[in-house]
Amino acid sequence: MPDEEVGNIFKNVNRLAKAIVSSVKADGLNIGQSNGKIASQTIFHVHIHIIPRFKNDVESNKFPARKKFIIDELKKLGAHIQKILNTTTF
Repeated sequence: MPDEEVGNIFKNVNRLAKAIVSSVKADGLNIGQSNGKIASQTIFHVHIHIIPRFKNDVESNKFPARKKFIIDELKKLGAHIQKILNTTTF
């Protein structure tokens, strides 16, 4: 991937991460990107993981279990994140 594209991706990751943290009131976040099977990549295209973190999910430096949501919850959360992206300058 050309350097300019990497820069553009992470510019958008930064904006999106801030909106997600604000939306879910996270205490912190992890951002991850893996390249290659040996690095645990299972979907072989460029994608970035933005993982909101909360004080109560810290356990031996492991990632928390994935939360299960119903589609209506995800739609509501997505709309809230989009509203923050549309109305906030980061």
